[in-house]
Amino acid sequence: MSSFLNAYRKLLELPLSILVKNNPIPHNPIEELELNITQPVVYMLPYTSETDFVIFRKNCLSVGLPDPLEDNEINGSILPRFVFLDEGRRFFKSKGAKKETIAVFNKYLELHRTLPELDVQVIPVSVLWGRAPGHEDKSKLPNLRLLNGLQKPLQRFGLGGILCTLFTGGFFTLYDARTWF
Repeated sequence: MSSFLNAYRKLLELPLSILVKNNPIPHNPIEELELNITQPVVYMLPYTSETDFVIFRKNCLSVGLPDPLEDNEINGSILPRFVFLDEGRRFFKSKGAKKETIAVFNKYLELHRTLPELDVQVIPVSVLWGRAPGHEDKSKLPNLRLLNGLQKPLQRFGLGGILCTLFTGGFFTLYDARTWF
């Protein structure tokens, strides 16, 4: 499954690099969000979308953030560097939080209990289609919604492939989670 998924992502890279204009926000997340990339990083994406993942990964690499496809190795444990919170919509409605994501965060929390110096940084990330920050109609709020695989190419041709990858700051590190347990 993993080799098929990696091949699929590679297949998506070329058309997306041609059709989509990347716009990471902030432009320098390491400095602006005060990230310590010497410590492990976990990217948290809102829903499963391979198209969004390919765009998000390209933006990570362009701004010097750790590659989301590489795993975090902590004290002999190998854990993924990204998680999807939700399956996303398939036909009717979302299934809710992914069991794999819950299991991954439980493993990170367990490592935090045993390694006091560990400081995993959780970075929420969203790929927002059809956004041109600073160039939008000020009279209405932006229309942010979950787009399916067919709507994304249509959005690209309708709005010129403008999107932004939003790296959110102000979130906690798992080091902070120790005070909650």
